[in-house]
Amino acid sequence: MEWFSSTSMCGSEPVQIIKSVN
Repeated sequence: MEWFSSTSMCGSEPVQIIKSVN
């Protein structure tokens, strides 16, 4: 959930990182 908070700011590259972690 914390990852989404950080990705919400960027909303592009970070999203790919979340998918990789998942």
